[in-house]
Amino acid sequence: MLLQIRSFITKEFSQLIKINSIKRHWSIPVMAAICVGFPMLIGLLFTDFKTSLTVSLGGLVILYLPSNDNIIGRISKLLLCSFGFILSYVVGISFSFNPIVSSLVFGIYAALIYIITKMVRLAPPGNFFFIMIAAMASGIPFSLEEIPTRVGLITLGTLFSCLVAFIFSVLVFKPNIQKEVSAVLAKQYKINDVDYIEAFIIGIFLSISFVVAHTIGLQNPYWVPISCLAVMQGVSTKHIWQRGFSRILGTIL
Repeated sequence: MLLQIRSFITKEFSQLIKINSIKRHWSIPVMAAICVGFPMLIGLLFTDFKTSLTVSLGGLVILYLPSNDNIIGRISKLLLCSFGFILSYVVGISFSFNPIVSSLVFGIYAALIYIITKMVRLAPPGNFFFIMIAAMASGIPFSLEEIPTRVGLITLGTLFSCLVAFIFSVLVFKPNIQKEVSAVLAKQYKINDVDYIEAFIIGIFLSISFVVAHTIGLQNPYWVPISCLAVMQGVSTKHIWQRGFSRILGTIL
C-alpha cells in the first residue's frame, strides 16, 4: 500500500515539474511581459502602484491574441476579448454591495461566459480570465463613485494591449492587409446539451464557493472561486485531480 502511494506521488510530482513544448509564437510571452509589466513600472515611477495593478489586470487580455491568424482576425478577436474583460469587471464591481447578491450574479455570469466562449470557440486560456476578473471585481469594497475610474483603468490596460498587439503584428508578421480584409469568418460552434449542463455546474459551484468564502470572512474571498474554476477546467477526471493537487501544493509552498 505504501509503495502504491509513493509511486502515485512520484508520478504526480514528475508530471508537475515536467516542461512541455508550446506551439505559440515567441512574441506572445514578450508582449505579455510588456502589457503587464509596463503599467506596473509606470505605477512605481509615479508612486501609485495600486492603481497600476488594475491597468495590468486589463493587460492580461494579450494572452488571447491568436498567433496563427491574420492581422484582421488577431486584432478583431483581441478587441472582442477586451470588451469581455471590461464587461466582466463592470458586472463584478457593480454587485459587490452585498455578498449574497454578488455571489449569485457571479455564478450566473460565469455560466453565461462558459456558454459564450464555447460558441465562439475561444482558444485557451478560454473563459478563465473573464471569470477571474469578475471574481476579483466582486471582492472590491463597493463604492459607486469609484466605479467609473476603476472601469476606466482596466479599459486603459486592454487598449494598451491592443496597441502593442497591433505594433507587433505589423513589425513581426508583416501582413498583407489589403488581401486579409477579405478573410472569411470561422464557422460558429454548435452548442450541445452537455455544454449547458457544464455551464450550470460551473455557475452553481462557483457561486457556492464565493458564498462560503464570504461566510468564513476571508480577506480576499475571490481567490476561492478562482481556485475552484482552475481545478474544474480539467479536461478529464484525472486532469481535474492533477490540477487540484498542483493547486494545493502550490498554495502550501
